[in-house]
Amino acid sequence: MSTAVILNSRQGLRPCGSEPWIRSTVRAVQYASQQSLTLSVSVGTKPWELALFLAGCDRIPIKLYYPAGFDDSSLQNLIQQYKITDSGIDFIPVESGKSGEKSREFQKNRDQAIINDADILIPVSIKTGGNLDRLLIDSVKNGKSNVGDFRVPYLSSKADAKIEIARNRINPVLDSIFDNHLIHWTRTSNYRWPDETAADYYCDIVLSGNKYPRSALETLCNILSKKWLYASSRHYRKGYSAVAFSEMKPSQAALLMKWRARYREMTFEPYGIAIPIDIAEKTGLRRVIYGEAEVYHLLKPSDRPYFQTVGQKGFWLPEREWRCLGDLDLSSIPETKLAAIVMENSEIEKLSAVFPGPVYSFYSQQNNEK
Repeated sequence: MSTAVILNSRQGLRPCGSEPWIRSTVRAVQYASQQSLTLSVSVGTKPWELALFLAGCDRIPIKLYYPAGFDDSSLQNLIQQYKITDSGIDFIPVESGKSGEKSREFQKNRDQAIINDADILIPVSIKTGGNLDRLLIDSVKNGKSNVGDFRVPYLSSKADAKIEIARNRINPVLDSIFDNHLIHWTRTSNYRWPDETAADYYCDIVLSGNKYPRSALETLCNILSKKWLYASSRHYRKGYSAVAFSEMKPSQAALLMKWRARYREMTFEPYGIAIPIDIAEKTGLRRVIYGEAEVYHLLKPSDRPYFQTVGQKGFWLPEREWRCLGDLDLSSIPETKLAAIVMENSEIEKLSAVFPGPVYSFYSQQNNEK
């Protein structure tokens, strides 16, 4: 059986199903299935993972190129994440650096190995002058079979989640409404939610039309419909994971809603869940202890998970953070004590479909209509 590879250069972090490269990749996978081809696939970037997901949907035999550092449990996790069966998979390890699938070494070695091994190349969206472009040109010159029927222009992604907060539009009643409250602010997710598989994520991408399906609003809807906040270890000391809340009032929080170019995301967006402080304390949330780095070792072990340095590159004290260690089961809090915030008044109805509590607009309706 001949082996084919569908080639896409790196695409945007927040793809939509209407994008030409996604529509054409779907058609290319269908073609591979019709021609009874084996597909070479991989992980590490959205184009490779989309092809893996689509191949699994069509039950196409695959060659899965993975970082050599993956153990058996990591490979089993891939099978479960993409809902594929290991009976039709040939696993091929590729040398990688310490960061595995995210390392440049792995990505370079993978691209070279897959193109060398494939019988048929199916380019879709290739960036001119990029690594895949050079490999493709050299391979075709050397006589490698090339199917160009699915080629589409490479387009730079415009789907940034950057938001400029209009402070003059902030709803003037929010600060008084959420006095003595803690708020968990959320943001657009660059990848799958903690409670879903990679297959669920890519399925929603393919079906998403013109809107990225993991926006801050969709993320908030998911949290409130599931009544669960998953803890994260990101940006915390190793060994700790927590759900972060803030004691800041909405107008104060707006000052910290900024674009973080390094992570290609907002610090947080004007979408949140609010809990009265007295209820939060009963639920187990505790106020963060701020200080210089050396203070950490002077604390009792039970206090250390709540410690946060005041910061060197950043200054974290204004966040007035509280933490819940581990996941937070929102169903343990009476619905009458929960409230939610969305950015625009027009989004209230969507959230109210999954959340019976009060929902407030971050921007005032009067200003929205101007």
